[in-house]
Amino acid sequence: MTDYFINPALPDLNQCEAEPIQIPGSIQPHGVLLALYGATLRITQVSDNCQTWLGFAPSALLEQELATVLGEALANAVHFALVRDHEQPAAPAAFHWQAPSGIQLFNGHIHHADALTILELEPVLADAPHLRDILIQAVRGFEALQRQAELPVRLQTAAALFRQLTGYDRVMIYRLDADDWHGEVLAEARRADLEPYLGLHFPASDIPAQARELYLRSPTRVIVDIDYMASPLVPVLNPITAQPLDLSLSQLRSVSPVHLEYLRNMGVRATLTASLLNDGQLWGLIACHHTMPRQISGELREIVAWMARDLSHQIMLLEERQRQRKTAQLKHCRKLVIAAMRNGRRLTELLHEPELTALLGAVEADGVAVIQDGHVSTGGVTPAPAQILELVARLSAEPGIAADQLFATDCLSAHLEDANNLVGSAAGVVLLPLEATLPLKLMWFRDEQLRHITWGGNPDKAMNIESDGRISPRQSFAAWQQTVAHHSRHWSAEELESAHKLSALLDIESRRVAEDARRAQEILLKDVLDSLTAQIAVLDQRGVIILVNANWQRFADENGGDVNCQPGVNYLTVCNRVMSGQDGVDAQAALQGIQQVLARTRDTFNLIYSCDSPTEQRWFEMRVLPLSGAQLGAVIAHEDITTQMLAQRALQASEQRLQRVLDGANDGFWDWNVATGEQQMNRRWAEMLGYTLDEIAPSVKSWEQRVHPDDLPACLAAVQAHFSGATPYYQSEHRLRTKDGGWCWILARGRVTARDAAGQPTWMAGTHTDISERRVIEAQLCVSLAVLKRHDAQMSALNHMNDLLLSCLTREEAYPIIAQGAAALFADMFGTLAVSGESNGTEEDLRCVAVWGDAADWLPSTFSPHECWALRRGKLHEVSADGDALACQHFLDQTPPTFFCVPLTVRGTTLGLLHIGSHTALDANRFRELRTLAIAVSESIKLALSNLQFQETLRDLPKAQN
Repeated sequence: MTDYFINPALPDLNQCEAEPIQIPGSIQPHGVLLALYGATLRITQVSDNCQTWLGFAPSALLEQELATVLGEALANAVHFALVRDHEQPAAPAAFHWQAPSGIQLFNGHIHHADALTILELEPVLADAPHLRDILIQAVRGFEALQRQAELPVRLQTAAALFRQLTGYDRVMIYRLDADDWHGEVLAEARRADLEPYLGLHFPASDIPAQARELYLRSPTRVIVDIDYMASPLVPVLNPITAQPLDLSLSQLRSVSPVHLEYLRNMGVRATLTASLLNDGQLWGLIACHHTMPRQISGELREIVAWMARDLSHQIMLLEERQRQRKTAQLKHCRKLVIAAMRNGRRLTELLHEPELTALLGAVEADGVAVIQDGHVSTGGVTPAPAQILELVARLSAEPGIAADQLFATDCLSAHLEDANNLVGSAAGVVLLPLEATLPLKLMWFRDEQLRHITWGGNPDKAMNIESDGRISPRQSFAAWQQTVAHHSRHWSAEELESAHKLSALLDIESRRVAEDARRAQEILLKDVLDSLTAQIAVLDQRGVIILVNANWQRFADENGGDVNCQPGVNYLTVCNRVMSGQDGVDAQAALQGIQQVLARTRDTFNLIYSCDSPTEQRWFEMRVLPLSGAQLGAVIAHEDITTQMLAQRALQASEQRLQRVLDGANDGFWDWNVATGEQQMNRRWAEMLGYTLDEIAPSVKSWEQRVHPDDLPACLAAVQAHFSGATPYYQSEHRLRTKDGGWCWILARGRVTARDAAGQPTWMAGTHTDISERRVIEAQLCVSLAVLKRHDAQMSALNHMNDLLLSCLTREEAYPIIAQGAAALFADMFGTLAVSGESNGTEEDLRCVAVWGDAADWLPSTFSPHECWALRRGKLHEVSADGDALACQHFLDQTPPTFFCVPLTVRGTTLGLLHIGSHTALDANRFRELRTLAIAVSESIKLALSNLQFQETLRDLPKAQN
């Protein structure tokens, strides 16, 4: 038992986090510890080095009152410190005490452990800097620190200030990840010759859970020399508690041997560590390392602790401001989404700009999908809809993932094995169920973000197991690179909270919309019932009237108050009596229909009958329906349809007039039953396509088969746009196949004329106008416009060539310009300029001096004038694919299908030949256009060559005279 607490054996790797570092059973030897009990401060436990510092052996101190052995002054100082600790528990309970010998001055610290008061005494350093100087330096440094607006700069400034104040070789500010507790060095100030640790990550096992807990309870810790000889506590167990003494708050607490070995492997001999807290949680550490043993004064440690608390507060404020900015940004996006819904936008309509940016911004995602009843609508960067449905199904089936709760991950492949192929759009997801009137889900996506992490040593080998079975920390802290793939950006707590709030807002808004719709429906239903004009009576299974509505009663009153139609009368008997009168046929039909409905052999019965009054002819419709449920009986409704019948007759007359108008306008007419697909057309509709009306199948399917395949998608899109209410009417220009196999251009216009209760179109009607002639004219205009544009470009190129030719001094200078200009003028063709000159001793041969296109594959570099019909005849010679002109003989292997040879003749003198050839046959219009251009170009070339030849002759005259 004693050996365990004085020099505990190292636990195995699986028990590393169970190491009882808070009860090491010893302290570091640069101070002395006494455990005091009760108001008399009876000494129950001491460190073994009390002889060294206090001049008393442990046996001389144990079970003695503090005042008795070490004096009233120390006992009084402890009592005063206890009072301060009770009044100000956050302030250090410290004091100075002069040993009775008068030689040594101590810093005293007290804290509580279990039922004991722990007194720690450390000798005051003789060469410690003056407290006032340290405070001035710290305050001035923190004033400069607080002027830094950005956290990284502020942390770097703080690291430099801590090193300046403490004198350690290296000071690091180290942040712990809130998810997995691995650490990262965010700022560093070091001696220039030391290896930098800035930016390195360290595994969570470097600071195990129980160590992090101690950093929360005891914010500062000092190791003066890692090679110290620990001073054990005497006795090992405290007599009051019969347990090892809890040294969690001790400033002299001995350190875990594993940690000492860890520091030794880093080349560190002394450390000072201060905790950085944020809202009661361990945010990070200020780690000061020294390569030699180093002891600092208690006052400096207190200043460091104060500075660490202040820096923690600054970090908290900066991060809170950042969180507030982000929260405000997310809230702004949520407000935009809800505002759009309140303006009538449906949830699926939010997947388009400008609302899409807000919906994505509400959680800072790259893509989003709305999943409802097996249908998927997407916006931004997402997987395909089928893949999204599969993801939702598989995630919902995963154990531990509740179908009615938010699920978020930045590594989807960690949950679904084969999700790696989706990292481009769905490396991370948030799946959010919405509890609205209809079950639906929102799913946000983030694409992959590769992260390159540099570790201080291999994180997979943070601990080593020695041959004797004990564990030891890694010996290398060299930078070790790791690439993290298949992960998206981490979903922050603010983003997930925003998703929750958006879910609640969407749910509330959806319920409000549904409630408004329900109320509107109730109001509409009430208005409809109030406006009904039918006379309604309810019959029992025998046919006796048991209930009538106000309109039935009003009708009876207006017709003399006939008691034969009042409750209690058998309506079947009334029908039997009427059968003998002039309305007997209708009464007989009514009697049979009512009996069949009462017997449940017929679902419903309808009858339209006339009922003439002395002043006018009137019509009524009787509807008979069975009572629902177990009760037998029927509901009879008589509706006065005189107005409808008169309107129907007027409508028939109007339709006849409309048909005459359509016949006069030469337009076709169509009427489409959207529900059944039946379509009725008039005679002109069929004649446009060369059919008779009997030859046209009366269905929309037949129409779709006649629409040109290239036009059908746009036609159907125009129909759907009108169906959805996006356009006030339907209009489309498309081609329909005629009876002879050709195509007729049609201008179709129409409008929905009836919709069902759900707002879906049931009837649509419109006209067809033959616009074939107009489309031909438009096509011709387009061709003419293209010709004009091409002619304008040709004239521009010709003018440019002429300008350059005017600047030439010799014909040799002009030839390249002519080649370049002709290549632009005769694009997709080939040609040459051949001029008279000496070649192979023959003065009459023509030499090709300007070539463009692939003319070298068709024409020799020289040829005789006699081989060209244009030169032999002295005028333009043209050959077309459909002509019968003779081909010239100056081609190499084959003759092009189309070419022009234009002689360049000035005042009877032939300067050369302009040849233009085409690889393909040209239509008549293009052929005429090319001939005109060839003549115009030849005129410009021969004029330029003639002038240049004349200038060359003038320049040669003085030479000849000499």
